[in-house]
Amino acid sequence: MKQSNSRFRLSKTSISQLKGEDLNGRQSKDFYDSDQKGLILRLTKTAKTFYVYVDRRMKRLDRFDQFESGEGMTLQQARLAAANMLKQSETYSPYITSMTLGEYIDLRYRQDRREIAKPVTELTISRIKNEFPHLLGKKLRDIGNEDIDSWRRAKPTKEVTKRKFYMMLRAVFNTLVKKDYFTENPIRPVNFHNDGQTDKTVYSSLSYKKVSKFIDSLNTSIEGKFVVLTLMLTGGRPIEILRSSKEQYNVQKDGITSVYYPRRYSKSGERTVYFKNKIWRKYFNLIIEEREQSPEKLKSNRLLTNVYVRNDEVVAKAYTQQIYRPTWTAGNPPIFN
Repeated sequence: MKQSNSRFRLSKTSISQLKGEDLNGRQSKDFYDSDQKGLILRLTKTAKTFYVYVDRRMKRLDRFDQFESGEGMTLQQARLAAANMLKQSETYSPYITSMTLGEYIDLRYRQDRREIAKPVTELTISRIKNEFPHLLGKKLRDIGNEDIDSWRRAKPTKEVTKRKFYMMLRAVFNTLVKKDYFTENPIRPVNFHNDGQTDKTVYSSLSYKKVSKFIDSLNTSIEGKFVVLTLMLTGGRPIEILRSSKEQYNVQKDGITSVYYPRRYSKSGERTVYFKNKIWRKYFNLIIEEREQSPEKLKSNRLLTNVYVRNDEVVAKAYTQQIYRPTWTAGNPPIFN
C-alpha cells in the first residue's frame, strides 16, 4: 500500500494481501483510504471490515468481499456507501435532528419509512402521538432513555402494553439511523418484565410430526407456514430464514434437507442444519413452483430471493415479521390437548 500523509491508497489487491501478522501483536489496525474521505479498513486477526468516520463516530459498513460473492462489500461499494453517508450527514443530519419529534413524524417519517421498510400506518402514527404527547415538542437530538424511564414510571399500564408503544417510538429512531441522520439509536434497548398475566399452555409430549400437521392445517399463507416450519425444524432465527435464499436449501433424494446459515445474519456463526420433513418440503416446493410459474411475483415477494426489484432497480431486501405472524399466533392446536 502506498502511504500518503497517514493515509493509504486502498485497492482490491492490497487489501487481499493483508494478513493477521501485519498487526504486529496489536488487536486491530486501521487503514484510511486516501481516495475516499472517511473510509477506513479495519484489520483484525479474523476479519477485514470497512468503516466510515461520520458525525465524529465510526460506523460499520460491512466486511471486505474479495470475490464479490454478496457476503460483504467490495472496495468500490464501500467507497460509494461512504460518499453517500458523508453527503447525507453534511446535508440533512443537522436539519433533521433539530426537528421536534412531532415535526419529523408529520413532515418526514412516512417518506423515510417507505424508502427503507414497510410503510408506517396512520394508526401507528396516531398511537405514537397519543402515547408520547410530552415528547412531540422536544427536538429529536434531545430525546433519550431518560425520557423512556420517566414515561414508564408514570404509566400504570401493563409492561406488555408499554413495550408495544416503546417499540413504535424506537422504530422512529431506527429509521433515523438507517437514513444516516443519527449514527446510532439514542433510545437503547429496554427490558420489559413479564407481568405474569399471560396464559400459557405447556405440552408434555410433542413431536415434529404432530406440530407439522397442525401447521399444515392452518388457514394461513404458504410463506408463513414455511417460515414457522423452518424455525421449528432448524432452530434458525427469524432473520436468518427471512433473509435466506433458495440456494441455501438442499433437498436430497433420500428426503433429508440441509440448510446452510452463513455468518452474515447469524449470532450463532456459520452452520449447516439437517432434517427430514415431508410437510416442510411441500411448502418449499410450492414457493419455488410459484416463482417459476409467475416470475413477476419476484418483484413483490421477498421470501427465498436474493433481491427484489422496485421501479426496475435492484434494492436491498426489507423484511417484516408479518409474513409469518398469523401462523405463529394461530392459537392452541387441538391435536395436542
